[in-house]
Amino acid sequence: MNGIAYESHTASDKHGLVFDVEVAARNVHDSAARDDLYNQVTNRLKQIQFVVMDSAYTTPWISLNVLEDRKIHVLPYVRYTGKKE
Repeated sequence: MNGIAYESHTASDKHGLVFDVEVAARNVHDSAARDDLYNQVTNRLKQIQFVVMDSAYTTPWISLNVLEDRKIHVLPYVRYTGKKE
């Protein structure tokens, strides 16, 4: 399949209202696109306490970044998918 593909990363409030969007090319990793969106939102809204993300954002860099900003990150449990040995 050839063509141009994009994905959007959204930031929403606790009611599901989207208030910011970052559009990235499909070949950009989710964690890289997340940095721009996270910085935009946290610079504009200083009172944010919790950052809720899906499992694509479960990386050590993202966790460290959120903790250094003194925010609580909420991530789903991701089961280890490596070899059983």
